[in-house]
Amino acid sequence: VIRRDRNAVYRLRLGTELQTHVHYAMPVRNQLYDAIEYYNQMEETALRHRAESTGRNGAGGNSGAFLSGFRKKDRLIPVFTLTIHFGPEPWDGALSLHDMMEVGDPEVLKNIPDYRIQLIEPAGLNRTELEKFRSSFREVMGCIKYSEDEKALEEFMKDNPRMNMDIRAARVIGAMTGTEIEYGEEKEGKVNMCKAIEDMMRHSQERGIVEGQEKGRAEGRAEERNFILDSLAKKVKAGRMRAEDVAESLGVSVETVLAAAGKD
Repeated sequence: VIRRDRNAVYRLRLGTELQTHVHYAMPVRNQLYDAIEYYNQMEETALRHRAESTGRNGAGGNSGAFLSGFRKKDRLIPVFTLTIHFGPEPWDGALSLHDMMEVGDPEVLKNIPDYRIQLIEPAGLNRTELEKFRSSFREVMGCIKYSEDEKALEEFMKDNPRMNMDIRAARVIGAMTGTEIEYGEEKEGKVNMCKAIEDMMRHSQERGIVEGQEKGRAEGRAEERNFILDSLAKKVKAGRMRAEDVAESLGVSVETVLAAAGKD
């Protein structure tokens, strides 16, 4: 990545870590990636010097340069590793190397170099921050952020001036939210955002109905088991059945049967 301003030209190597789940050792992982990238730059520089040099030691006569292959005036390209969390839940993992330390004493930690991760997560983005994204990444982050809030998702859709998104972004949204988006007619690799959001909302409603039905069946089975338990507990109390036999048949503890038999 090359950036320019009125004073200088900046070169930056950008790496991305895409996470669907929280990685609780991300500071160490990203620090390792950055260190490897800097080491590779150093090695590339050393190889270039060896190829270009006509000096006796291949590093311009300086012993420090000879050992490292890196000259005093050599410079590294900054490395920036960005972690993107593709989950609707907030990132609850460490944000820095110090966060992972067993020791929390500031006097000890001040002597240990820290490393902080650069994190983008849907849950941490507000509307103003979402609008700063100029690509379909805005829709991806917004749809994941509001995927579990139907009303907020609908408002996000209505407030978004871009009604068409890149179909690849729509596929990411579908994968991250577990939604089967029906793309319909594609036009130049684009898909209608309204249609995609409607699909998300419909699938969300369908999942809610299924979950409600499953919850209702579970509650019904629990009520039925309690009714049978109460009936058999009465027989235990009357001495007509053994608590152990009732517990085994219903898959509950003997204590549960005795507690039920002690009612009335």
